[in-house]
This record gives sequence, structure tokens and C-alpha cells, in this order.
Amino acid sequence: MLDAIMKGGWTYKDKDYAISPDVFGMVDMGSVKKLKDAGKGQDYVTYMHNQLVLMVAEGNPKHIKGITDLGRPDLQVMLPNPVTEGIMKFYAKKVLENNSLWEKLSAGKECQACNGAPNVYFSSVHHREIPAGIKAGKVDVGIVWATEYKNALKEGLKVGVVTMPEKDSMKNEVNYIAGNIPGTPHEKAAKAYLKFLGSKAGQAAYASHGFIEASRDELKVRQVQ
Repeated sequence: MLDAIMKGGWTYKDKDYAISPDVFGMVDMGSVKKLKDAGKGQDYVTYMHNQLVLMVAEGNPKHIKGITDLGRPDLQVMLPNPVTEGIMKFYAKKVLENNSLWEKLSAGKECQACNGAPNVYFSSVHHREIPAGIKAGKVDVGIVWATEYKNALKEGLKVGVVTMPEKDSMKNEVNYIAGNIPGTPHEKAAKAYLKFLGSKAGQAAYASHGFIEASRDELKVRQVQ
């Protein structure tokens, strides 16, 4: 997404898609600062939090208990790819490294739509491929956001969840950041949207989908430094 905003679009399967957004959403402050340095970031708000969970089949038939089980050779594992997915680039990879699992699961590869270890597959586009893989009986477990689990339940998928301690869920570190891009046609509306995210109605809307509400201080609109 960062590259797309910087370049004014992206290319997928040999087709070009142009974008000119009024608001951006990121999951790390480093990307927000890059936008500001490029003249494409002005104000921001940390409006929500999330956490990592393990998605499994309904009833957890493989008896998965935590992150270390991803190293089991009897499991078919799907992971968000480390090339385009922020969930892996900024959060899940760190957790896997902290548990001495990254090299084993990735087999030293940084790729998408590919296998790391023989029983580990990296997503092609988005980790919503994980519940689809579980539904098809091709995946036993994968790392997803807690909100993706809730969305899968809403869609009627027969999936289960294994929650993790804070050191593995990254509950206290996962930040959702929104900001406005100066000079766009709808700049006034973009600034109003940032304020809405910090309102009771805005927080309740996201919380209803499984997000963790931000603190009062985080919800203050600030300039990107």
C-alpha cells in the first residue's frame, strides 16, 4: 500500500490500477513517516489495535495449543507472505523469530504464493486465503488477525481459534494508524474522517468487528513528525 500511494497506483497481473486517496491506513509508524517525507502525509491518529491469533479448523482437531506447534511436521501451515503483507512484515515474523521458528518455517525464503518448508505455504495476496484453505481441508493452522477470525465466523465458516499470550499476540504493539494526504480534492472530508475515528461512534464501529479500542490519548489527531 505504501508503494502504491507513493507511485499513484500499482500493477497486478499486468494490469495497471491508478489511485489518488484522501486518507491512508498503515500498521507501522515508519511507513507513515515515509509518506510525510514524500509530502503525502500530514496528520494522523492511532485509532485501533488488533492481535495475532492462530486460526484452526472448528473444534481444533489437531490439538494446537500455541505458536510453537507451528513447528510440528504433521501440520499443514499457511502464513501471510512476508513480501506484501504487513501482518507478517511488521509483526508475525518477529514473533516467529522470537520463538526460533522463522528459519525452520520459511526455509530461508522471502516469497509469496510459494512454499517455505514443504508443509508451509505463504499466501499469494492476503491472509484471508487461510480460512479458505481450512475450509478446503488443505490447511490445519495459520496466523491471522483476531478480526479475520471474527469475519470468518460471520461468513459461516467452520473455523476455531487459539489465542496466545501477549508476547506472541503482539496485543500491546499492533497499531492501526490513519492519516490524511495534503492537497487532495477531499482534504476537508479526510480531516473530518480522522476526527470521526476518535469518536465514540467510530470506536464502536470498529470494536464491533473485533478490534481493540485505542486510548483517549492515542485518539488525538497529531501532526506526523
